[in-house]
Amino acid sequence: MNFIFLLIVLAVGGLILFYFSRENNLKRKENLNIIQEKGKVHFYLSDDHFLSIKFDQNSKLGDIISKTIAGEIGFIKDSVRKISFINFRNDSLERELNRILQVRV
Repeated sequence: MNFIFLLIVLAVGGLILFYFSRENNLKRKENLNIIQEKGKVHFYLSDDHFLSIKFDQNSKLGDIISKTIAGEIGFIKDSVRKISFINFRNDSLERELNRILQVRV
C-alpha cells in the first residue's frame, strides 16, 4: 500500500514539474543581438541566427534596423525580451526599439 502511494505521489509530482517547465518554455523570451559586418547586419536570437540583411554602404544603418524590426514586430514582441547592439553604438535607436518591446498591444 505504501508503495502504491509513493508511485502516485511521484507521478503527480512529475506531472506538476512537467506542466511548469512547459509553461516556462512557452513564456520564455530571448535577447535579440544585432551585429554589423561589412555590408551586412545580422540578427541573432541569443545564439541562434535569426536573419541577415545586406545593405548598401550609403544606406543609414539605423533606418535598415528600424524597418527590419517593424517588419518582424509581431514575432519579435512575442519572442524578444531585449534588443542589444553588439559591435556598434546607437544608443537612441537601441532605447527606442527596447521601448517598443515594452508597449503592450
